[in-house]
Amino acid sequence: MSKRRPRQWAVAAACGLAIASAWQVATEATAATRALDVPAKLAGVWHKNMTQAKWDRIGVSRSVGVYTIVIGKSGDVIVYQPGTYRPGCSACPQDFQTTIKTTGARLTLGSVPVCSFKGVYRWTVSGRTLILEPIADTACVVRETFFGGRWKR
Repeated sequence: MSKRRPRQWAVAAACGLAIASAWQVATEATAATRALDVPAKLAGVWHKNMTQAKWDRIGVSRSVGVYTIVIGKSGDVIVYQPGTYRPGCSACPQDFQTTIKTTGARLTLGSVPVCSFKGVYRWTVSGRTLILEPIADTACVVRETFFGGRWKR
């Protein structure tokens, strides 16, 4: 009996390690998949100038100037008002956050403070320019005006 018990414990320990290893591999694979949610050429820092005329056209009173969006690899998007973003700044005041998901050339923007639903865009990157063309976001003219168009690196 005493010879069997250590062998049983060894088998149980080996099974436990195998399960833990399989779980770790699955967790790492999930993390790797999340890191690839946004294509590398889309992730990063983008800038767009919002003029008074653009805001007036949609009847919104917002700051005029160069807005910055930071698109993370996981699809998180942080928006900064003109003059509030500095590279590497972790305490810069954010305007708002949203999310994006891509499927090929389609990009789905998550809700924003003025629109609680998603919007669909076509996206392309040419050189240092990101072009977002609204496909289905006409019900949120503010988001369509702000995100649609050309963004520069």
